[in-house]
Amino acid sequence: MGRLLWREPLVWAWADHTGVELPDPLPLAVLPEPCPYREVALERLAKAGISQRTVMICASNASLRAAAISGFAVAPMTVSQLRNGLVTVPESYGLPELPEAQFRLFAASKGDTPVLEELAEVIMNAVPRRHAGEE
Repeated sequence: MGRLLWREPLVWAWADHTGVELPDPLPLAVLPEPCPYREVALERLAKAGISQRTVMICASNASLRAAAISGFAVAPMTVSQLRNGLVTVPESYGLPELPEAQFRLFAASKGDTPVLEELAEVIMNAVPRRHAGEE
């Protein structure tokens, strides 16, 4: 499963200048498959009975942010990406809650490659403890 680096909430991001109502069907911007954010967003919307229309499949996080900042679409993204014109869609809008995202480090097995193991340790030590989870 890899080593847990940090966790943070996954949220519905939208432009801070958009209207007071979400469009129906919900315009959605997502990353291409396979993407766990995409999968969980589509699954949660379907379970909640909220119709959506995938209006943009983005090639990068930058294009995902651009789609949301412009007001063109709502996008599932981590809370740390909410800056410069992006906000979380308020709970009152009725979108389903999204789970926490986990960021993990995968490296070679201990003893296989000492240099890679040392690099993994440096990365683990560089992650602020306030974000790292206990496992």
